Amino acid sequence: MKIIPPILSLVAFLPTALQAAPATPRDLAAKEVENPLGLALHEYSFSWSAPGRVAYQLLVASDSRKLVAEVGDLWNSGMRRSDKQSGILYRGHALQPGQEVWWKVRVWNKEGNPSDWSEPISLKVPVRKAEVSRVARPTTVNGKPRFVEGKIGKAIHLGGVVISVEDYEGLRSTKGTTIAAWIKPEKITDGWQCIYRKEDGARRLLAIGQDGSDWGVWCGFVINGRYLEYGVPFDRKILGDGQWHHLAVSFNGIEVALYVDGKRIGNKPISGSLNSGNNTPAFVGSYQGNGERFQGAIDDLRIYSRGLTQSEIAKLANADPKAAPQGMTAYWSFDGAATNAATYTPETKGHRVVLLGGSLIHGMEHHGFFETAVTARWPHHDLTFRNVGWPADDVFGTARGEFGSARNTRSWKPPGAESGFGFTKMAKHIAEANPAILIVGYGAEAAYADTEAKMKDFKSGYEKLITQLESKAARLILLTPIPQKKWPLTLPDPTPRNKRLRQAADFILQLAAKRKHLGVDLFVNDPRQKEVFDYQDALRLSPKGYQQLSARLARRLGVAEQLNLQVNGEEGQLAFEAEAFVLGSPIRTKQGLRFDLAMDRLPTTDSPFLVSSELKGAELWHDGEKLVSVGQKIEALSDGPDFEQTERLRRLIVEKNAFYRHKLRPINEAYIFLFRRHEMGHLAKEMKDFDELVASKEEIIAKTRTPRIQRYELRVPEQWRAPRNYPDHEVPKNIPTPDPIAELKAITVPEGFKLNLFAANPMIQNPINLNWDSRGRAWVATSTTYPHIKPGNEPNDRIVILEDLDQDGVADKHTVFAEGLTVPHSVMPVKGGAYVCSTTEFIFLDDADGDDKSESRRVIYSGFGNADVHHMIHGLRWAPWGDLYFTQSIYINTFVDTVHGPRRMNGSGIWRFRPDEERLDAYAVGMVNPWGFAFDYWGQSFGTDGAGGSGPHYVFPGAAFRTAVGAHRVLNGLIPGKPKNTAAEFVTGDHMPENWRGSLLANDFRANRTVRYELQEKGSGYTAKEVQTVLRSSHRSFRPVDIKMGPDGAVYVVDWYNPIIDHGEVDFHHPFRDKAHGRVWRLVAKERPLLKREIIAGTKPSALLDLLRSPAQYNRVQARRELTMHDPAKLLPMIKKWLADLDKKDPDYEHHRLEGLWLVVAIRAAYPELAAEVLRSPSPHARAGAVRAVASWSAKAGPIAKLRLLAQAVEDPNPRVRLEAVCALRDIGTLESANLALRALSQETDNNLAFALELTVRQLRDKWLPAMQTGKPVFDGDPSRLSYALKEVDDPRAIAPLVDVIQKGGITGKDLPQAVTTVSALGESAELDAMLSLARKSPVLLSAIAEGAKKNSRTPAQSEAVTEFLTSKQGKIRVAAARLCGTWKVSSARDKLVQMTSNENLQLEEALSLCLALGSLGATADLQELSESGRSPSIRAAAVAACAKLDASKAADPAANLLASLTDSGTDEAEAVFAAFIGLREGIEGLTKALGKKKLRRPIAIAGVTLAHASGRDLHALIATLNKAGGLNPIAQNLSPEERTQLLTDAKKKGNAERGREIYHRKSLLCTTCHLIDNRGGKLGPDLTTIGSYMTPESLLESLLNPSSSIKQGYETILVTTKDKALLAGLLQRKTGDSLLLRDTTGKVTAIPNRNVGKIDVSPVSLMPPGLTASLRRDEMIDLLKFLTSLGVKVKAL
Repeated sequence: MKIIPPILSLVAFLPTALQAAPATPRDLAAKEVENPLGLALHEYSFSWSAPGRVAYQLLVASDSRKLVAEVGDLWNSGMRRSDKQSGILYRGHALQPGQEVWWKVRVWNKEGNPSDWSEPISLKVPVRKAEVSRVARPTTVNGKPRFVEGKIGKAIHLGGVVISVEDYEGLRSTKGTTIAAWIKPEKITDGWQCIYRKEDGARRLLAIGQDGSDWGVWCGFVINGRYLEYGVPFDRKILGDGQWHHLAVSFNGIEVALYVDGKRIGNKPISGSLNSGNNTPAFVGSYQGNGERFQGAIDDLRIYSRGLTQSEIAKLANADPKAAPQGMTAYWSFDGAATNAATYTPETKGHRVVLLGGSLIHGMEHHGFFETAVTARWPHHDLTFRNVGWPADDVFGTARGEFGSARNTRSWKPPGAESGFGFTKMAKHIAEANPAILIVGYGAEAAYADTEAKMKDFKSGYEKLITQLESKAARLILLTPIPQKKWPLTLPDPTPRNKRLRQAADFILQLAAKRKHLGVDLFVNDPRQKEVFDYQDALRLSPKGYQQLSARLARRLGVAEQLNLQVNGEEGQLAFEAEAFVLGSPIRTKQGLRFDLAMDRLPTTDSPFLVSSELKGAELWHDGEKLVSVGQKIEALSDGPDFEQTERLRRLIVEKNAFYRHKLRPINEAYIFLFRRHEMGHLAKEMKDFDELVASKEEIIAKTRTPRIQRYELRVPEQWRAPRNYPDHEVPKNIPTPDPIAELKAITVPEGFKLNLFAANPMIQNPINLNWDSRGRAWVATSTTYPHIKPGNEPNDRIVILEDLDQDGVADKHTVFAEGLTVPHSVMPVKGGAYVCSTTEFIFLDDADGDDKSESRRVIYSGFGNADVHHMIHGLRWAPWGDLYFTQSIYINTFVDTVHGPRRMNGSGIWRFRPDEERLDAYAVGMVNPWGFAFDYWGQSFGTDGAGGSGPHYVFPGAAFRTAVGAHRVLNGLIPGKPKNTAAEFVTGDHMPENWRGSLLANDFRANRTVRYELQEKGSGYTAKEVQTVLRSSHRSFRPVDIKMGPDGAVYVVDWYNPIIDHGEVDFHHPFRDKAHGRVWRLVAKERPLLKREIIAGTKPSALLDLLRSPAQYNRVQARRELTMHDPAKLLPMIKKWLADLDKKDPDYEHHRLEGLWLVVAIRAAYPELAAEVLRSPSPHARAGAVRAVASWSAKAGPIAKLRLLAQAVEDPNPRVRLEAVCALRDIGTLESANLALRALSQETDNNLAFALELTVRQLRDKWLPAMQTGKPVFDGDPSRLSYALKEVDDPRAIAPLVDVIQKGGITGKDLPQAVTTVSALGESAELDAMLSLARKSPVLLSAIAEGAKKNSRTPAQSEAVTEFLTSKQGKIRVAAARLCGTWKVSSARDKLVQMTSNENLQLEEALSLCLALGSLGATADLQELSESGRSPSIRAAAVAACAKLDASKAADPAANLLASLTDSGTDEAEAVFAAFIGLREGIEGLTKALGKKKLRRPIAIAGVTLAHASGRDLHALIATLNKAGGLNPIAQNLSPEERTQLLTDAKKKGNAERGREIYHRKSLLCTTCHLIDNRGGKLGPDLTTIGSYMTPESLLESLLNPSSSIKQGYETILVTTKDKALLAGLLQRKTGDSLLLRDTTGKVTAIPNRNVGKIDVSPVSLMPPGLTASLRRDEMIDLLKFLTSLGVKVKAL
């Protein structure tokens, strides 16, 4: 079809200038348009004359007065820009025959000025009378009838003829009936001879014959639901005398009476109503054509809907043809024809389209594409469609014949006498459908006409069918068959069949032309259709194929019509141009235009919505969803509200078709209509109910087919610009094209393994997480919204189910379980739905009907943080004991209300969720981005950190790691310095090699690799080492984020697929962020059998219990989940039996018992004896797992002696069992549990145990401290345990008893300084005096007092006593004493402090302590004097630093003078001065100004520049001044691209890594101060151990030259302003309960009391100074780059 030119513009809606109006249109004319299908729809096209005009508006009204009022109630076209003046199609409401309508038009010129309205003109829709006459009720005669002389005119002699009467209501009257006929038997038999019989579940008959010993006249009726058979003996000789005799039976609601020759021969009183049967035909002269045949002639057969009186019957017996006409519903005179004189007026055909044919036509009803296309084409007309296609049917109706008619009572085979019954049934189907248009789709059967005779039979049968159909419909449309398709397994060569089909197609097309019907060739591919038909097998079309079929039919039948929308820009104005749209209500927006759009018709497969634009980057939106990006190339829109409405229409049509099919081919037909109808024939009346259902659907279709006004938006977004120049490791300069084949080749796989692609887009896009269900299906959480919601873009993230139907390792099917989600980080399928972590919510998606489509969602918890999208809750994982765990990360603060109380988690951590109670608790805290979380074979838990590195983390209950907010103490990962990992999955099952089993798999996503760790037990914890790179890709978009072992034993790696992985470092809307792709890879071991896929869903409990012994974790987890769905009371005896039947000699016996215990805990069953048994296991692994199970024991399971069991475990010889027991006791949270927990101190403790004990002491302090204060014995009265608790608890209530213990010598050795610090930090004045007294005996404790006192606002009563320590011979003691004098403001110490400064040999540290103390005492004059020249550099530097804290402006000049006087060796003094000024919020400007005219030694200037850069502040003015003062010429930070390229090329070719290592370790570069390599160095910056494996050389160079251009997550510079105006910069370690820990550039950790923190800021400036490489020569820079790029590149592979 020719594309319709664009003809409408919104520009004309805008105000126009006052210019001359165009001329009024004239020569108006309307012409009726022939309908392409031949339907009488009364369509018109309009024309007029108005040269040079560019737009028009038409009004069509049902009344001239409405038109005057400018109301187009039939059609208002809206303003449509067009130069067309003819052929404008009417698209309004349906016009009725005889209706008079009025119309007028106006036009616009190019300037946008409208003309006057034309003069109204009317048109009258013609009335074409359809010649519809009354027709006889159908009567079918099988056989050749013979007409003989009758009683009244002619009569019919039956012989072998079968006469059937099509059912209608008149044959099923209920109030009464009469059956009357003249008969002339030729032969009187003992058997019955039926005159009339209707066998429809409510039998009606009149017969003669013998029943038992009596021969007579018989009748039968169903009255009041019971069958009555009544007969009267009669002399057979009379009826067999060769004369005509009149027989009749009547029922009038009171009695049944039989008559012979007008005389009553008998009657039977019975009151009631006749039952009305189904639509089974009636038979004249036989019992359903197959028995009880009448032998002779019948004349004047009449059926009445009332019981005639005796006198009326007597008149009939007088052979009066006009007698008793009232109530006669059927009458056969048999005067030369077997025609029923009872007539009816057939239903008007109207706009009825009927489809007839075999499998191809039948399949159309299941898809509805063609019917939708035609319905949408004429939305204002009531079109009726009926599909009477039949699977495998042919032109003879063979398939429809089935068992034959209802007379077949004894066989399922169609009787030979009814070989034409299928054709008769076809005719009935067509007649009931009553077509105006009949589309015929036969011919597929010709494929099997492999002889000339068979092909001849087909052609003659087809021609006979068409001849019969020509009288049935106004128009015939003949479709050819489609070709058969080559299908390797079933039809490798369709050529012979297709030759025959081609022959049949040619015949059909020729016949159509000959008979003047429309022929449609479906055999030859349509050149306008790019693709050939899509098949689902060799014979049948797929859903896509039926879409293609609809498109071809629509084009050939003239139904197709393109919907074109064009976007233009005119003088800066947006303009729309369209053909079949009405646009209005435009509103300008920041990016474009919002407007109403109403289509003249809905878009369909054959009538697409096409959009194009001359504007670059234009986008069409609806309701926050982008529908299409528009360019000069025409784009076919496939989404949006109009398409949703079209799909709704199609679904309604399919539903309507299903209802009609239920009536056309009812199920259980044999029982309702055929040879077993005596059982269910009463249900035949239900068939009429389907008519009601069809009508109901058609009413909804009528309301759905008309387009609605929709609100669209056109956006022309501003072109995205990068806010900065991103380094290559953040945004690769060369991004490979997505290509799974190339990506597979780019992945290095270990020897003996094979990798394949399991799933990819479009099935999944940006997958994040995968979990399996009990049917072996992968549920994948995907997000194209990440990393940020763009305003106007509604999130539509999905949960997708992947299925490998043929188990070949590739997903064959995907199902969208849920969509419309916002960044679902994780999904866990369960029976009836799935748990999902979705932004701030933990939700449950319901699937109550099990159709794999979520119908509703329930928010279980809301309030999880979303301040950082890639840190939100994620990583769902089942624990063996039935709890569900998930994680959250550092920039997430959670505040959740639960029925069990509020829950809080600030920063990173791991949550535990108990589904049956919906209880949420924190399981562990800390790490930066805990991503992976997994349980090993024995139930021990491990995590990985996606941002903090350190390899695997051993995670036990209550564990706290780096960044844990409020944690007094933290644990480390198992491999400090290892890369950041996502995912955690233990290798289980027998498929993978033996040396893999028990290994932990994780993803080093930055380095595009997957790694394997081996874990070894050590004490209560573990050690780990990376032993193998499992996968490594050179493709930059390979981003493995999750790993799961599959049901087949293979490893499945979820590849998020994205070249950009940084979150906040790269603009959220960067166009290179991939939002369309994703992969899941599958790794298998070669030559090792895959695991048998166990059937788990729906399996019996006994089989599920056996799966708990499987080495494959998938089997155990899914079996456990299935078992939890069973009744615990019924399941527990089975568990006990299973446990009892276990083989004690089995090496895994102890683990099997532990599995049983875990299951008991998961189902909340009462079996505490099992816990006690497993706790006595010889296996420490089982005992540790049992403790974890006891800790999770639910009160719902009944009582269990937890404390008794845990008391045994806390003194277990195995340290991990003790660790688990301590954690479990802490969770109980009672005084008794606290007492028991500290029994673990009786044995050796390692780091994990020490952590757990300290946490227990602190968390249970409100239990044991009050008890201790009231004199109750705690910790079994053991003084060493009490001392430990008092020392560790860090609670003011513990200070007095702690002092008592200290004074009594209860704490000694290395524990004593910690105890003294605790008392000094929290104690009252008396306790501080006690510590001073203790220091007199042991002066070394004074440093511990000074450390604690700075956190305490209290002072000792005897504070002056500290001055005696100022004379100590030990420098550290003097320093501590000076600090205490300042902290406690001991004014009496002033003179002594001044005196001490006179020592010219003072070290800088002591000088600083003295001067800072003087500053605290307000000795400003003394400090000014000490800062003057003549003093030692150390004293002067200390005095200037102290003065700066008091008044920086006054200290600036002395500081500049001092710095100018320092020699190269004075860098320490210089750093003290610079640090003092830089550490102030204000005052640095004064120092900068004072240094403006000074000259500094180069090392002095470098020291200042280094500190300025490390401050995290923007001190560019100071740095510039120092560079000038020191004559520094730092290496250019902004090297040209050419210079950078050459530098990197030389580093690769000429660099020496060993020399580079030496340069890296130079003290002047400070590299080792901040960074770790192989666990050596500082912790201020990122670990560099493997930096060369994930950071490109270009990015490394950029980081060296411009460190602040890309600051890694977790290494941001924190600026803390204290309440005394000091400013500190560093890396935030964590926040404890009372202080903030900050690591500075020297690696020193400073604790800043929370009460002294005034303000916290995050600086955009890196702590790494950009000038560090200023001292390097070019060759040294080359070697340093070579060293750094080599780190981590070679990873050991086993």
